[in-house]
Amino acid sequence: MENSSRDSFRSRVASRQSLRGRIGVRAFLFLVLSISTVVPVSLLGFNQAQRWAKSEIEATDRQAQAAAQSSSDLLSLAMLSYLHAGESLSGQVMARGDLKREFLQPIVNAHLAHHPEFLGAYVADENGLSLLNQSWMGEVMDVRINYADRDYFKELLRTKRPLISRAGIGRATHVLSVQIVAPIFNRERQFAGYTCSSVDLAEITNQAKQSVKGMTNGRLLIFDSSGQKIADSSGDSRLMQPAGERLPIFDPVAPGQSQLRIGEDEKHQAIRGIAVGVPFPIAGWRVVAVSPQASIDAHARRVKYQTATAAVVLILLALGLSAWVATWIARPLRALAATAQAVTDGEFRAMPDILRGVPFEMAQLTQSVRSMITSLREHTQDLESQVALRTEALSLANQELTVALATIRQNEQKIRDDISKARLFQEKMLPVVPAREDMDIAIHYTPLEQVSGDIFDIAEVSENCTRIFVADAVGHGVQASMRTILLKSAYDRIKLQVSSPSSVLATLNSYLVRHFPDGDLHCAASCVDIRGTAHGNEIVYANAANCPLFVFTPSTKFQEFYEAGPLLGVDEVEIRESEAVRFEPGQLLLVATDGLVEQSNESRERFESRLSSISFRAGDTASSFVSRMMAHFEVFRGEQPVGDDVTLIAVLLKPRTKKA
Repeated sequence: MENSSRDSFRSRVASRQSLRGRIGVRAFLFLVLSISTVVPVSLLGFNQAQRWAKSEIEATDRQAQAAAQSSSDLLSLAMLSYLHAGESLSGQVMARGDLKREFLQPIVNAHLAHHPEFLGAYVADENGLSLLNQSWMGEVMDVRINYADRDYFKELLRTKRPLISRAGIGRATHVLSVQIVAPIFNRERQFAGYTCSSVDLAEITNQAKQSVKGMTNGRLLIFDSSGQKIADSSGDSRLMQPAGERLPIFDPVAPGQSQLRIGEDEKHQAIRGIAVGVPFPIAGWRVVAVSPQASIDAHARRVKYQTATAAVVLILLALGLSAWVATWIARPLRALAATAQAVTDGEFRAMPDILRGVPFEMAQLTQSVRSMITSLREHTQDLESQVALRTEALSLANQELTVALATIRQNEQKIRDDISKARLFQEKMLPVVPAREDMDIAIHYTPLEQVSGDIFDIAEVSENCTRIFVADAVGHGVQASMRTILLKSAYDRIKLQVSSPSSVLATLNSYLVRHFPDGDLHCAASCVDIRGTAHGNEIVYANAANCPLFVFTPSTKFQEFYEAGPLLGVDEVEIRESEAVRFEPGQLLLVATDGLVEQSNESRERFESRLSSISFRAGDTASSFVSRMMAHFEVFRGEQPVGDDVTLIAVLLKPRTKKA
């Protein structure tokens, strides 16, 4: 027995001695996990550093491509818009069919008012001699300039087609600009002249600065077809230097195409960038977006260093994680080994119940996770069913909203169509201005909205009497326009049957009070008779709450005539009539609604206070005077919106011609 115990002890000692020098499971797992994680992370990290450095260069190229392409597209769209505006101006002049200065000025005024991006515009004849030259501020040059030496004029004579000139310093504007040129043809389709609008190129530099914000020390340059540098985001003011003729990186590129270019700039600095050719309508222009090669390389090195640093940090984290995982997995095995050693030593204790190949703690955790997953799966299924129900309800609601939105859009379109038809109908109600040898009549009629609450009429009551009637219905828009239809209809029935302006307004007032007792047709009105007598012409005037009459005489202050009277359609009242006023040849009568005189500016002044600053000149026509009046009106109101419908009727009395 003693020998058996001694032999068993010796066997155990021999077994322990035979296990010495072997590594433990924790060290083994740490070694395996370290090799499995550190080697791939090292290879991937340093390989990724090289790829990201290359990717940074590609990203810089993409940024340059985006900046150059964006600027090219914006420049092309802007120039195309300018070209269409120039063609529109030429078309309006051709439609007028007359190149006289007094006919051109309203057209140019409207052109510059609708296109504030133009510095100015002029109209010239077929020889390049300007007929009208006007700035965006409304200033008109009295000196006629000959533009026959301009390259764009020679090109226009050759092609007879609209064009955009090369960039240059404007003769009148003195700023770097391009000219938008469009030909004018007469009714026989013969070249009769052209229009020219000047576009300031300073805004292009501002756009260039915005386009390079996302680039690494980026710079964007724009060259025209002759190689002139016309924009530089770096702020270099030497825009007219033909740098593109000396440096290959700025060479031309085909319209709509892009090229990657590497070279030197004018400071002998290595740069890398993208050149994009600008498409129609300015083929030959190009946009070049560049970045210093030194900045690109420095950024790539920084990215490479950061990536390598991140890889080292990941390696250290992988080693730490491997040590932790090895310890965690080896713990139950070491416990089992300790239990087995205790049993070998004769210490019998219950062994832990573990799953095959997995520590007990991991099995317990797995079971807990499975329980949680089962619970979560049931909860997810419940949520999915609720989401399905909610989705179905939302789908039905969206369908209903879609149908409702379509109905609303259809109704809005019907309303817009009806208003357009109402506008056309209202315009057809307006009278044709009678042609008289002794009178020059001009009209300005501008609704505040699509339809107007103003209405007017000009009629020959007799051989020696012309009657002018204006009315301003209460309100604006569609309701007011419907009232004008009723007013015009009522007035047309009595205008030739009543002998005096006061009788006209009194008869019209009685009709409105009688047929519309609820006050639906309250309106202000004026009725003016211009009568020819043996002693000359005279004005007889009746007023119903409308603004005064104004009589302008060349080189003198205008005269204002006002006869007080109540609104029409309120009550039966007496309408008084003014005394006859002499109306001499060369004088101009202005009849208007309160939308003109009551317009205010930002200082809350009324336009009526500025009428004295508008001179009536001896050579003016009624149309030119009305155009100048409305130009003053627009300058006066500034950013203040128009407050009411505006109607003006100007009558210039011309000297009578003796009949043979």
